[in-house]
Amino acid sequence: MRKIIYLILISVLLSSLSSHGVVGGEEYQNCTYKGCEEPIWKGSDKYCIFHDPNPDKDKVLFEQKLKEKIEKDRIKKEKYDFSGFVFPYANFKGFKFDKYADFSNAHFYGNINFSGAIFQNGVSFTGATFHSLADFEETQFLNNAPKFDNAIFEKEVHFINTYFEGGGHFVQTTFKDYVFFTRELNSQKMTFGGEASFDKAVFEGEGSVEFRNVTFGGLADFNNVTFGEKANFHNGKFCNGADFSDVIFQSTLWFSDCIFNTEANFQSAEFKGDTYFVGTVFEKELSFKNAKFEQIFTFAPEKNNEIDLRYLRCFGNGQITADLRKTKFYHIYSIENLKFDNCIWSENLKIYEERMNDLTYAKLQTVYKDLKNSFEEHDQKDLVGKAFYREMEMKRFRAKEEGNIEDYLFLLYFKLFAGYGEKPFNIIFWSFGIIFLFAILFLASGIDIKNHRRYNLALSDWIKYFYYCCLFSISSFTTLGSNYITPRNKKSKFLSVFESFIGVILIPMFIYFIIEKIFSYL
Repeated sequence: MRKIIYLILISVLLSSLSSHGVVGGEEYQNCTYKGCEEPIWKGSDKYCIFHDPNPDKDKVLFEQKLKEKIEKDRIKKEKYDFSGFVFPYANFKGFKFDKYADFSNAHFYGNINFSGAIFQNGVSFTGATFHSLADFEETQFLNNAPKFDNAIFEKEVHFINTYFEGGGHFVQTTFKDYVFFTRELNSQKMTFGGEASFDKAVFEGEGSVEFRNVTFGGLADFNNVTFGEKANFHNGKFCNGADFSDVIFQSTLWFSDCIFNTEANFQSAEFKGDTYFVGTVFEKELSFKNAKFEQIFTFAPEKNNEIDLRYLRCFGNGQITADLRKTKFYHIYSIENLKFDNCIWSENLKIYEERMNDLTYAKLQTVYKDLKNSFEEHDQKDLVGKAFYREMEMKRFRAKEEGNIEDYLFLLYFKLFAGYGEKPFNIIFWSFGIIFLFAILFLASGIDIKNHRRYNLALSDWIKYFYYCCLFSISSFTTLGSNYITPRNKKSKFLSVFESFIGVILIPMFIYFIIEKIFSYL
């Protein structure tokens, strides 16, 4: 029993000595950084040389120890563990990481060079802080997507011709200076092979953000991102969806010559600077639903499909030149600030929401009225008339749907005889038809012609008699009257009075609409 107690005491003593690091009679302590097994170095009383927060520590010794650490991890570890390291400088130019590399929560000072480096099995820079310019030019992140979540770039960062084979994660990353995610045009590889997630990232610096010539092979997720300065996505290609919902663009934005192969979502985005979508190609649906434009907004795509402009708010000067045959317009705020210039419309301006039965007649009436106001504001006379015509059509359908027969019949009459005032020459055609019809009725009821005998049944007599019936019908319709042609009986008198009543209505209506049209073009 006594031997067992002795053995236990010896075991405890050895464990205590091991924790303090007794080697050859010399005692040392481990670094206090969580999980670190490195000894405290002579320049600190708490940390090893890797975790010492002082960026001015012994650089020569740091480089020597780092090489030893890398070789040790290469042989004995499952990953390269640099978590929490404080690099006085970091020169990994052209280095090949053949296993997972962990730089989480690391701090980088001085020269930060990862250009040409190859990460074969993933890397994490989660929570890392880059205090100097970070260079990842022509770096290759193979297989797994690198993680830069919650990282902070205090200075410029260059991802020029960088290859993200599995995509990239920049969730809640903060960029405080210029940012370059650019690619040379002659490069054959896409920039992001998988999903590029920038969800809730912040580009808050005074420098611009460049995503020129970038190809997004997976989803481009920019949900809730804030761009504090200019953002340029010129010649970008979005192969598998683009989510810019709830994004805030504080300054000028370019999406010129971009290609969106699938859906592009800008719902609830805020564009506070000048915004340009010029030469852009949208193969699938584009949504600006509830988006807000505060400055110049130019939308002139080379090609587009469905567009959702519902609840869009435009407070600056906007110009749209696009194919609008599949566009939703309901409830655009300040639509008078939008100019629809040289757009392609469906036949008779019948909008997509009407053709798809997406809205009630009351809402459709409001949409056409809003479009009419925009056309009037920008002196687009042809479109004003078409929008007013559709507005009246929706009003007529609405009256019928609500059982308002009086309004429905009036609008139907208004449409048939004058096209709601937009087709005044319809009155001429109706007038000729009415005159001809009443001529036939006068032929049946009979008229008297002064100083002429009664006609017999010969065909030539009937033709001449019908000619006088037409003259009498014209004189009755125009209310001019005739001294030598008079109604023969009460039926003829009634027909003459009734035709005069119709003429009194149609002739002033024609004159009014013609004058209105003339003045609208002056």
